[in-house]
Amino acid sequence: MEHILIDTNVLSYILKNDTRSAYYLPYLSSEKVLAVSFQTVAELYRWAEKYSWGKTKLNKLESLLKRFVVVPYDNKLARIWAKVVNERERAGKSISYEDAWIAACALRHSATLLTHNRKHFEGITGIKIISQPEEGQFLSKK
Repeated sequence: MEHILIDTNVLSYILKNDTRSAYYLPYLSSEKVLAVSFQTVAELYRWAEKYSWGKTKLNKLESLLKRFVVVPYDNKLARIWAKVVNERERAGKSISYEDAWIAACALRHSATLLTHNRKHFEGITGIKIISQPEEGQFLSKK
């Protein structure tokens, strides 16, 4: 069974009913194991706190999160995160710690990353990405 790790931006589009979510919704089928990183959950709750989401929007978030397995922290994940950050530094490419955690979660569980921010993750060894293609790009890339 295919494992899909959903990036924070895709969930944000779904929560906001953003038109960009339409591309990603077909990937959220029940034939796949759907997961989010602990980092994504933390980011979404941070936004809820920062922007004083009301009860309705917070309930929508919590209902949405129930659809996914949350990938927790463990020491193996921390080692993968360190490799991702160091690999990007050696390549002269920056990566936010948040994105590095998300990439590490995908790598840790051999999951394909569903993201709208392809460029944040391209070049990470072993990562599989599904993203809305820009003109001239392929749908998915290893």
